[in-house]
Amino acid sequence: MRNKTFYIIVITICIATLFAMCEEEYAERPYYAIRFQNKSGQTIHVIDYTKSFTVYDAFNMLPYKSSFFRQVADGEVDSTMEIIDHARYYMCIMVINDSTWNKYTKEELAESNHYDKRYLLTFDELKSMNFNIIYE
Repeated sequence: MRNKTFYIIVITICIATLFAMCEEEYAERPYYAIRFQNKSGQTIHVIDYTKSFTVYDAFNMLPYKSSFFRQVADGEVDSTMEIIDHARYYMCIMVINDSTWNKYTKEELAESNHYDKRYLLTFDELKSMNFNIIYE
C-alpha cells in the first residue's frame, strides 16, 4: 500500500511539473501594433491576418469578414493590426486598390485571388521596420 501511495505522489509531482513548464512556454506575450500608412494616391482595401491565406479565404470567412477588411484613405495610417511577439508568427497583408475593388466583383476577386500587393512579414522583419509599413 505504501508503494502505491509513493507512486501516486511521484506521478502527481511529475504531472504538476509538466503543467508548470507548459504554462511558462505559453505565457502571455506582448502584442505590437503595426502602423500601415497609405501613400498610394487612392483609397485601398486592406486584408490582414497572422497567417497566410488567400483573398478567397477572406471573403468566405463570413462571421469574421468585417474584422479582416478595412478601407484606408490616401494619407491615412491604420494602426489596428497587431502581431504577437513570437518567432513563429508572421503577418500576411493583402492590399486591393480602390480601382481594382471597383473594377471586379467580390466573387471575381475571390475566385482569382486577385490583389495589388501582398506582404508576408515575420515578426523579426516587422521589428526591424519599427512595425511601420508604407504602401506607395
